[in-house]
Amino acid sequence: MGAAGYETALMGRMHFVGSDQRHGFEHRPLGEYMATHPGVAWAGAPGFEKLTGTTGQSRGAVTGAGRGRTSYTAFDEMVTASTQRYLREKGRQKDDRPFVAVAGYMLPHCPFAAPAELFDYYYERVDVPLLTAEDRDRLPAAVKTFQRLRGIEEPLPEERIRVARAAYFGMCEFVDREVGRLLQTLEESGLAERTVVVYCSDHGEMAGEHGCWWKSNYYEGSVGVPMIVRVPGLRARNEISAVLFSKVNLRSERGL
Repeated sequence: MGAAGYETALMGRMHFVGSDQRHGFEHRPLGEYMATHPGVAWAGAPGFEKLTGTTGQSRGAVTGAGRGRTSYTAFDEMVTASTQRYLREKGRQKDDRPFVAVAGYMLPHCPFAAPAELFDYYYERVDVPLLTAEDRDRLPAAVKTFQRLRGIEEPLPEERIRVARAAYFGMCEFVDREVGRLLQTLEESGLAERTVVVYCSDHGEMAGEHGCWWKSNYYEGSVGVPMIVRVPGLRARNEISAVLFSKVNLRSERGL
């Protein structure tokens, strides 16, 4: 997009772990949640070591779930604020140069901690997927290995599954609210009617389905991702398309 003349900006997470923290983006108002490449100080919180390990993909991320606020929550609020500032500035500019602004959120990534009001709302509303002993025996060998390595081979109590799912659903709504703030800023900046909005993610969340959490398998909960597009004047509001979509890396014969 930059090569085509667009002004490009990245606010927040894009999982750039090397020394190149732009990868072609013209502006980077807010960097990664954490930086681990040589010469750069750690930019995030301690990484939840005491709670769940550095990624949150462990049994403690489920058994420790509930009401709460993490540094991921704070970071996502920073992403929203940074993107809002960028959009307001674009709205004030008089030039017609097109732009691409990427807001990189952390949530609803584990560990599962949601604002109290959202957790309480979903606690009584979530269903609880449970496996029988026979169901567990029929799981693919790769899934059983994953469960053993991540410490979830022993089934979690029903109550802990309910709590973790309520927290996860609450985190999803938290991000939805943050995106809503960006859409409101688009409206206020006068950009909404000439800006395409795309919401997507890099993976799903098992959330207890098939006795699994997080990702790393080919069940629908893991590989299915949201894909929401708003193109002013092209499609009706709330229309659902049955066309299959897959986010793949496309390369030309020249390797571009």
